[in-house]
Amino acid sequence: MRSSRFLVAGYGIAQKFLVKNGLLDSDTKPPVFALVAQFTAFLLLATVVGITATSNALFTAIIAILAVAIFVAASSGFVNKSGAAIIIEVVYIVIAGVIMIAAQGLL
Repeated sequence: MRSSRFLVAGYGIAQKFLVKNGLLDSDTKPPVFALVAQFTAFLLLATVVGITATSNALFTAIIAILAVAIFVAASSGFVNKSGAAIIIEVVYIVIAGVIMIAAQGLL
């Protein structure tokens, strides 16, 4: 039940982000593929962080997170997003990575 609320909240946040960045009209729905792909990417990144945490390879996890952030910045640049949108997306990935590393440290 909680996970469905989380997905619905994520869906609403994604829609607001897309509308505010001019990537979506307010009356259309966000693309489901993008949301599923982002969720899958987070699962994979969390797996990488978990694997590197078990082998005490924190530096490898940091490099992987930065590589993903740079790929996101590059793909955003190719579609001519604003500088602010690119920064938001890069910081989002870095913060998500920091949270994943912190969670591994607590576990």
